[in-house]
Amino acid sequence: MRMTDWESGSPEESRELGRILGEQLIPGDLIVYSGDLGAGKTTFSQGVARGLGVTSPVTSPTFTILQQYKGRIPVFHVDAYRLEDPEEIREIGLEEIFEAGGVTLVEWPERLEGMDLLPDDGL
Repeated sequence: MRMTDWESGSPEESRELGRILGEQLIPGDLIVYSGDLGAGKTTFSQGVARGLGVTSPVTSPTFTILQQYKGRIPVFHVDAYRLEDPEEIREIGLEEIFEAGGVTLVEWPERLEGMDLLPDDGL
């Protein structure tokens, strides 16, 4: 997995960074990101989704675990914060999502560590 650190000074900057990245993404791309509660992960996701042509509102999937959006390619937005059991992950079909030909955004990927679920070729 390629690791990159970005620092943003505002929600607008986070959305713009996400938008620029989203414009470059192709089917099959995986983006994972971490940060404290309230750090702006969903704000960044909103920008990525805009860059991918999503016009509907992008909200945090904290309680639903997974949101799917239509853009120029499908966008799968996963919040792994509440996932603790590998069976829960199988139930939402995370492994199938990675193969669905869309872009997958995963917040809190550290919650999936040790479960051997995340592909190695993400950002």
